[in-house]
Amino acid sequence: MQVLTGVEMATIQTNDKDNPRASEKEDPTLLYEAAVVVALQRIHDYLNSSIGVFEKHASSFAIPVYGLGQLAGLEQREFSVQQTARGENLEVTLSFLLVRDENGNFLIPHEDESEQQLVKMLMNEGVRVIGSQVLGGSGNERQLRLEIKADIPVSLRFEADSEEGVVKLSMHNFETLGVDRYVIQPEQVNKEFLHQLGRLVTRRKNVFLQNTMAVPGNYPVESLPSDREGGFDEAATGQQAEIIDFDPITLTGKKEIILSYRDMAFSFDRHRPVCQFGRKFPAEILVRSRYVSRTHATLRYIDNQFIFEDHSANGTFIKMGSRAVTFLHHESLRLKGNGVISLGVSITSEKRDLIFFEVS
Repeated sequence: MQVLTGVEMATIQTNDKDNPRASEKEDPTLLYEAAVVVALQRIHDYLNSSIGVFEKHASSFAIPVYGLGQLAGLEQREFSVQQTARGENLEVTLSFLLVRDENGNFLIPHEDESEQQLVKMLMNEGVRVIGSQVLGGSGNERQLRLEIKADIPVSLRFEADSEEGVVKLSMHNFETLGVDRYVIQPEQVNKEFLHQLGRLVTRRKNVFLQNTMAVPGNYPVESLPSDREGGFDEAATGQQAEIIDFDPITLTGKKEIILSYRDMAFSFDRHRPVCQFGRKFPAEILVRSRYVSRTHATLRYIDNQFIFEDHSANGTFIKMGSRAVTFLHHESLRLKGNGVISLGVSITSEKRDLIFFEVS
């Protein structure tokens, strides 16, 4: 892997940039290459000059850890910026750690298959499980205590795709464990773009992701069209780019749902669009009950709405506001306002496994 200096990276654009005759005959592909490289250089220069600001901006926050709950009290430390070349692709990567003084401890039902799957998922994201202990009696009463090292690696990787004429952004472990992918048009990279990027990194209120094309699901970035319209406008910072595969209504406001289960709270929106409910991992909301199926239900963010889908043996009971209780069995329902969800059993006030929701 070749490591480039800022000067070397900037000069990759074209050898004939200052030659008027050459620019008249310029291949559009070369123009896209130059624009992408310039955009990547601007991102690098901004990040490199802002490391001191990032390190001084200390704020405590939490990150969800699959269905275990949240690891709270984290701070961002050890920032670094690197430019690299992987073959013909240029990259700029901002890396740092999410840390706190004490490791995270989580209790989960002890099941060998689930334990192995969870540990593998954590390791795939660079999270270190440094200890485990089986607690309790026998059978279903046994619990597993997992100790997680509180130094989670985070990266924002900007990659130049000269063929498509775009910059690809991969955010690893930033808002949730895993990777979120976005597409950036070179013309978007102006002062307002960089300002919003800085606010994103320091976790202040920003519109960076709303103004960046989201890559839905796990589809490869290469399969997306190179739509060169939209982007950041220095004269109108509220303008938003079209979001791929989402209805335009998503541009008028951000929808969010908060799910509360026992002493845990989970937030889902278009950036984290799927929540699984079930008796076993990898369900985000894990309900240990004989009435709950292994994969009981799924909540999806679709067209600025939250759709609850039941695919269980015993069904799901949902009450929204003052409305009567709705029973779902292999059916779906749009969640509105606030309410209560009960998996597999009817809703009563003494139930311990009620899930409360609020859509805003």
